[in-house]
Amino acid sequence: MRTIKNSTLPLELTDSASIDKARVLFASGMIEANISAPEDPVQKAIIFNLTNLGLIATHVGENPNEL
Repeated sequence: MRTIKNSTLPLELTDSASIDKARVLFASGMIEANISAPEDPVQKAIIFNLTNLGLIATHVGENPNEL
């Protein structure tokens, strides 16, 4: 999540491990993305934005006094 937050969006992913992680984040409502169906011959995910839930998740564990 922090990698996505610190990246320039839209972020295009083409490796299968990253695409699988993006599917989980999308299903969890943490990102807005366009992700290829698993049966598509070309696998790709494009992450457009972090949702409010995703932004909250990037701050979990941080010390609020250091923000």
